[in-house]
Amino acid sequence: LALQQETALKILRQDYSWVLFIQPGSQGPLPLLFAAAQKWKKSQEEGTTTSTLRTTLFGCLITMLHASLKDIGGVTQTPFQKKAEDNKWLQEGHWCYQKWSPALGSLVVDEGRPPLPHAKLVEALQLLLPIIMQPYMIHRFHATRPLADTMTGVTAFQLDISNRTKGHPTVWETLEALTGLSAMQVIGLQLRRDTLKQSPAAALVQQVADILKYGAQEQAWRDVYHARRPIHVHALSSWRPLLCNWANLHQQHDACEFLEHLLGAGRPQVLQGKWESRIVSEVEGTETRGQHNTQRSITLDLADPYATTNLQALVDHWHTGGTYVQACTHPPRILLLRISRFLDTDAGETVKLHTRVTIPTAIQIPCYCDPHQGDYALMT
Repeated sequence: LALQQETALKILRQDYSWVLFIQPGSQGPLPLLFAAAQKWKKSQEEGTTTSTLRTTLFGCLITMLHASLKDIGGVTQTPFQKKAEDNKWLQEGHWCYQKWSPALGSLVVDEGRPPLPHAKLVEALQLLLPIIMQPYMIHRFHATRPLADTMTGVTAFQLDISNRTKGHPTVWETLEALTGLSAMQVIGLQLRRDTLKQSPAAALVQQVADILKYGAQEQAWRDVYHARRPIHVHALSSWRPLLCNWANLHQQHDACEFLEHLLGAGRPQVLQGKWESRIVSEVEGTETRGQHNTQRSITLDLADPYATTNLQALVDHWHTGGTYVQACTHPPRILLLRISRFLDTDAGETVKLHTRVTIPTAIQIPCYCDPHQGDYALMT
């Protein structure tokens, strides 16, 4: 439920949330933001603050961006203009938009978005500043790590705006125009919309949930599930602890025994269940003769070793074809079934049976509690 709420909130945040990346450097915004934060804290101690820290810092950033861009295009070429033209961010008075190219591992021009005229950008920034300084317009603007006088590496800032305060459509439209705009890189900025990627806290909860669901070897199963080509599991580091107690790895083994060995230590929640063997008598009533967990597979014997049959018939034979009545008391989410393919003959030999067993798309496992709880879809 917590993870579902996280996803729902992430979807809602698409309307008002951005992530801002700031490059390090003495000429960039980080020293300015750190100094502004220190000044604000001092004013707070003196009781002279007029706005929140988040509003103050975001206002400082927009002011710096506007100051860096407003003189571009004048009579004298500014250092920022030269930087923009050298990098082909600014061409013929228009700023291009950029997007990330996974193939090249770098930013490339986004041909799907028309360039933004420089004059329109400067006008938008000038209009934006007084609006964002209003109370309650900026709900959040903070770094994902503490600010310091000297910082290394890219610093990310979370930005959330109001969707009710007067002027919020203008703020939203301006931030959308700044998203992916090359002009931001003049002072080492990049702006993008918040994504649906899980937060670190939610990712940790997901990891714990996966371990509870799939067992302690969750990473080992993921490595196999996401493999794009045939692999040797003994070569994977995540599988070595699982195979250390399995002898003669390179010989042929029973697949079901090997699977039970792997699942034994992890005890994944999806396999946890119980089934019982009972004697049902009209005189003495019902007596339980055996209790079993579903961590191990249920063995299905062939009622007629040489007659074609189907899987549901084998399950029914397991249920009532022997000395006891057998059924689940707590059916698991995933149930392992094993068809017994070997027969001991009267001559003392063990032969493998090649009896044809048809596999339906779904079967019903008998349950003492509720017959409808035993409906299973076949995976393999």
